[in-house]
Amino acid sequence: LHAIEHAMIAVAPLHAMCDPRDLGGVSMLQHRDTLEPTIFVYDGYRGGIGLSEKLYTLLPALLVTTLNLIQDCTCKDGCPSCIYSSKCGNNNEPLDKQAAVSLLKELIACVKK
Repeated sequence: LHAIEHAMIAVAPLHAMCDPRDLGGVSMLQHRDTLEPTIFVYDGYRGGIGLSEKLYTLLPALLVTTLNLIQDCTCKDGCPSCIYSSKCGNNNEPLDKQAAVSLLKELIACVKK
């Protein structure tokens, strides 16, 4: 989840015409409200400026772009070009490139239904 969060924020500007620094994110295996694995991508500005809403409407395309970024990267286990983030408050831990690819394929299949 954490790797997907980073990659999603990295590719979001292609869809929302913004800078990656305009967004923030958090991911967790079980969120207290959803009781499920959850990724939040949010506007980096107090009160928001509509970026996360725009990305939500473009979610299927955003997921495909995120998958392409990760699986097309030639690194083995992840790198700054695909899943690492210089903004990460958790020292880029834990990140799993292969798990991110598998999860994204499942997510894409679910949103296409």
